[in-house]
Amino acid sequence: MNRKEFMKFMSRTLDISGQVFGRLTVLRFVEVVKRSARWECLCLCGNKCIVPCANLRNGNTKSCGCLQKDRVSEATRLDLTGQKFNRLTVVEKVGIDRYRSYLWRCKCDCGNEIVVVGRHIKSGHTKSCGCFQKEQASIAYTGKPRTEETKRKISIAKVGKQLSEEHKRKLSIAHIGIQAGSNSPSWKGGITPVYFAVRNSLAMKQWRNQVFTRDNYTCQVCNQNKSGNLCVHHKVFFNHIIWQYNITNLEEAEKCTDLWNVENGITLCKDCHKQYHKINGMKYKEAV
Repeated sequence: MNRKEFMKFMSRTLDISGQVFGRLTVLRFVEVVKRSARWECLCLCGNKCIVPCANLRNGNTKSCGCLQKDRVSEATRLDLTGQKFNRLTVVEKVGIDRYRSYLWRCKCDCGNEIVVVGRHIKSGHTKSCGCFQKEQASIAYTGKPRTEETKRKISIAKVGKQLSEEHKRKLSIAHIGIQAGSNSPSWKGGITPVYFAVRNSLAMKQWRNQVFTRDNYTCQVCNQNKSGNLCVHHKVFFNHIIWQYNITNLEEAEKCTDLWNVENGITLCKDCHKQYHKINGMKYKEAV
């Protein structure tokens, strides 16, 4: 910048000599750097510094640097140990992050512990370990049906994820009593022990062998005869017979002729058996 341009620039520059900005008092004009006027200032601490005029006027520079040091010092002296903010109780100071903000270990009302930046605790930005947000989200979505698109996204998000043993344990505890016993959609009147007793009985093994022999150990749908891949299916469902005759023990089952009727059985491979139940469910059907 030549002398003519300098004088023209100075004619448009405000004279801020003697004005006070924060801790700084402007003393005199120093120079122009990249069309920015710089002024020499005296700080309250006694130090002198050179500051661009724009920084003084917009408040970006309020001291020679001592103001920030005093704030850090004050923050260092401020002990949050034992204080409670929302759901968090401060336990101890654990360190400083990359922005030189103090980190505090806090214990949430739910029992979890987290490390939080001090200013986030005091400002209320962080109120809990995350349980508060989960509770609010749960309340907000209670009773609201999910759209098909939402269900699809949730399904995709769960692909390949494996639940930890701790997560499984919590899910198990959460479902205790909700879908257990008579509350379960699969409840059949408490006859599960009878099912096991009848299915593992000698009479059931003999009945299966009779059906296998009659069908020549071959699936009656796809003609597969691979050993170990065959099973006997009840045309009139096994559970339906149990319900119909109100069978409660093995002795009553052995006396039920419909349960051991060979004509009620058919040999199927595991795939055909699975496909049948996939299409027809577990409801009572008269035939395959």
